[in-house]
Amino acid sequence: MAANLAKIEYLPHRFLKDALEIIDFSNLSMNRTLLGHKILEALFKIVYADSSVLFLADQNQKISTSIVKNLSEKKSVEYLKHYCRQDPLNLLNGSAGPKSIFRLEDVIDQHSFLSSEYYNDFYRPQDIYHKLIVKLQAKGRLYGELCMHRPSSSRNFSDDEIKTLKSVTPYFVHALEHNELRRKIRFKDSLLNIIDDNLSTGVIILNDSLEMVYINKRARKFCKNLFGYLSIQNIGSPLPPILLKDCHKIKNDLKEKTNVVMLPENRVFQNNQLEKYNVTSRLIEEGFSRESRDLFMISIEKINASRDIDADGLKNTYRLTGREAEIAAHIFKGLKNAEIAQKLFVAEITVKWHIRNLFEKVGVKSRTTLINKALTQESFLPPEIENIMV
Repeated sequence: MAANLAKIEYLPHRFLKDALEIIDFSNLSMNRTLLGHKILEALFKIVYADSSVLFLADQNQKISTSIVKNLSEKKSVEYLKHYCRQDPLNLLNGSAGPKSIFRLEDVIDQHSFLSSEYYNDFYRPQDIYHKLIVKLQAKGRLYGELCMHRPSSSRNFSDDEIKTLKSVTPYFVHALEHNELRRKIRFKDSLLNIIDDNLSTGVIILNDSLEMVYINKRARKFCKNLFGYLSIQNIGSPLPPILLKDCHKIKNDLKEKTNVVMLPENRVFQNNQLEKYNVTSRLIEEGFSRESRDLFMISIEKINASRDIDADGLKNTYRLTGREAEIAAHIFKGLKNAEIAQKLFVAEITVKWHIRNLFEKVGVKSRTTLINKALTQESFLPPEIENIMV
């Protein structure tokens, strides 16, 4: 609870009950509008008002919702659309003020206000004469503004009533603050779940003892496919030692080498079904977490069956022209003559002529033979891939 809250045992019993009910409700529900209704009802019981409106501010401290009591919803809409621009208090500017509670006449000249168009067109038809403004704010952050009204036939809001509101409103501010925090957490959790469900990369996070602190769904699936580990489901489950090998290396290098940037370690794992996975282990910078000195991340991605050919390797070995090497790369990807012509902005007959020269230089007679020849010679495949059978 906020540090500036009055000691709760000092509140009168009737106010204490309302404050605790509001705080309890903020723990049970994340519906901000419903919480606003509860706060408005509680404040009505604490200090009498003939009518009232509660404006709730969004995370940018801009008024986004209005909740009325004993007022016309139509008038509330009219205020938000039109009359707010004539309001001398400028209630919708979304800023926390130096005063948290004040009466209308405390900040503007009452005589001038009563003769204004704003009062006569908007306040007077609603029988609003006395007005009390309560800013629901904490630490420079505005959560909402409450306007309490009384007719000209009633007395104005007293100093004692203002003092009472000052003692109890911090608890309502705390409820709004807590409600916003819960909604932020729920949004982040939902966002992470969406990302997790659609992420093609497996992610595992380890602490400085190389114990697993996070694993996403894709990583669980990859580990099962790679190692057959059915137990890698929850935090604390053991990881295969071979999967931790690069993290151990990074950790040891970190101890031996100071002021050196730890580069990621990469390797390829292949399972018994000949499925290949690229695994990258890296150090997450120190200071990312307060709970552990260092964090490590292992990312796992399945390597698609189709791979790019090393066009430069073919070019240098068989003395191909640049265009012939480029066409060879497209053939390796499975493109047809018309598709290659479209990509290179040349005529299809030109592609056929280059392919004939390409086949002659490489010593093949068909696309299939060209691809098989490239696949059987590792020098024509990307050299950074390391195959390790598990």
